[in-house]
Order: sequence, then structure tokens, then C-alpha cells
Amino acid sequence: MNGSSAPGTSRGHGPAHRPSGRPDVLVCRIRSATTAGRTGAAARLAARLAEAAPEVQGWCDYVAAGCRSLEGDPQAALAMLDRSEQDGGWWADALLDDASLRPVWELPGAPELRERVARRYAPVAAAARPRRVWLQRPERPQAAVVALHGNGPLPIGLLARLWRELPGVAVLAVRSGALIAPDVAVWRGGEEAVRTVSEGVDEARGAVPQAPLAVVGLGAGAGLASRVAVRRSGAVAGAVAVAPVLPAQGPYPDAEADASRPAPRVLVLGDGEDGSQAGIDGYADWARGRGVDVRMWHRPGLGHAFPAEFGPDMGEALRLVLEGAPASADRAAGGTGLQGAFGPGTEASG
Repeated sequence: MNGSSAPGTSRGHGPAHRPSGRPDVLVCRIRSATTAGRTGAAARLAARLAEAAPEVQGWCDYVAAGCRSLEGDPQAALAMLDRSEQDGGWWADALLDDASLRPVWELPGAPELRERVARRYAPVAAAARPRRVWLQRPERPQAAVVALHGNGPLPIGLLARLWRELPGVAVLAVRSGALIAPDVAVWRGGEEAVRTVSEGVDEARGAVPQAPLAVVGLGAGAGLASRVAVRRSGAVAGAVAVAPVLPAQGPYPDAEADASRPAPRVLVLGDGEDGSQAGIDGYADWARGRGVDVRMWHRPGLGHAFPAEFGPDMGEALRLVLEGAPASADRAAGGTGLQGAFGPGTEASG
């Protein structure tokens, strides 16, 4: 394992129990099922996700339709998409062009459906803007977080429920303006995404100037969190990157950390599986060579979701990233008094 052992690795527990009905876990299981070709399981999981998070019903309908098409019934898939569109569903071309739906678009009536979807999606895409939502703002926060979604469904309501487990943390959620389905956003554009998150950093820093700040992201948002932590090391103490998606070999598009400021600290939470670890190791080696303090925390069974024990695990992660950081890296060094401030968790060690 590269880097320092993070807190929690000494607990001695194996794969974590997964809260199977939580939306981020359901999305993770859907991805695993579709990758493995288990279309029936993926469709059932999509139905459960729609029940748990009705705001992403359109994305769930899209998944279910793709599964039916892959099972050899494109006509049923077309009917499912048609019903969903009549109920207000829409999808970006990037979704509709997926290989699983190619047989669908050859059917009578399919071109008309795509035209209706395009007419509905165009004004939504044109009007979409990044969103910033305060999930919680305690009166005297011990830390501040800019929270980022990944590429896929991650309802704001779920983020709010998770972060309530850490009542001492002020949390600003930032959502990309690139929508691919109702209430489903992805990070695109490289520098545009960095600017979007950087604006969130500015808002959080201005609203909670007395607390040290970290950026926390999942999946694509994890890689973005680490980039912003390097780029904005004067305002951000570091990042928690949960299940990041990173290429096994660079280039990793960012500048070196500013040597005149405290080195940003990036904690990477991954499951240590070969499929993702090569990219994490490659990024860690690259970043360390540029003055970034990168640490690893392997959580068996994590998958592409937040930790099962969100409060204890995220509390420890934040302590490791923020311990000893001043409220702003532009200020004089000083302790944060984080011990026990976040809620559940154990003492950090790095």
C-alpha cells in the first residue's frame, strides 16, 4: 500500500456491511450488475433506486430500458422510454447513444420519440447552471466542506442525510450544470468544472471563515476535489477523494502545489481492488512529486459509494486531512481543536 496508513485500517474489519437501500450504494450495485451482464439484477436495482430516490426516476427508466434491449426485447425498451418521456423524462444524447439502445432506434416510432426528447432536453440544457446548496451550517462549525457528486445519480437529499451524521461540519454541496437526465449531473469541461467548484470554495470560505476547509468528492468528483485542493491551496486545507476514477498513467492536468503555502493534504479512500488501484497509485506518485501530501485509506468493499459507516469514517478522514490546518492556509498556522468535534469517530493517526 502506497503512503501512510490512514485511521481505520487498524480496526481489523473485512468488507464493510453495505447499507443496501442507500441510493449511492444502489447506483454502485447497478453499475456492477450491468458490467457483469446481469441485466435482470440491474433492472430490479433500478426499480429500488426509483423508490428510494423518486427524483431520479428518469435515469432509472433509462437503465431498465437498456436492460430490456440487451435481453433482446427492444420493443419493450422503446415502450418503457416512451412512457417515461410522457411522464416528463428526458435524456442527453450521450445516454441515448449507448450501445445497449441501438436496436431500439431502428424501430418504427423511435425517431419520433428521440425528437420529442430532444425538444424537451434542449431548453433544460441551455438553462442549466451549477447549483450550490447549503446542507447544514452549524452556529460554530469546527470544519467546512464543499461536497461534490460523481458522474451519476447522487440526490442532494442523500448528501444531506449523510452529513447530518457530522453535525459539527458546515457543508456546501456543489452540483454541476451539465445535466444528462432529470436531477442527474456529470462533471465535464475540465477547467469549467474547476471554476465551478472554486466558486463553491469562495462561498464556503466567505461564509465560514473561522473553520478549516476541505473538498470532498465521490468518483469523478473525487478527482476534481483533489485538483481544486492543489489549485486552491491558499484557501483549502485538502481533499477527501472517495473512490476516485483516475487513469493508470497521467498526464494529470494540474499545476504544482504553491510552495509558499502549506502543502495540501489529499486522503484517497478506495477499496484497494486492482481495477482502480493502478490509477490511484499513479496519481499518488505524480502528486507527491509536486508537493502534495497524499495518503491512502483502503476500505475493503467500498466500491463506488461513500463508506457504509459514513459518520465515523468521514469524521476520521476529515480529521486526518484537517488536523493542524489553520482556518485558511493564508493565515498563521494554528491548531483546529478538531478532537471530537465532528461527532462519531475515533482518534486519527496518520
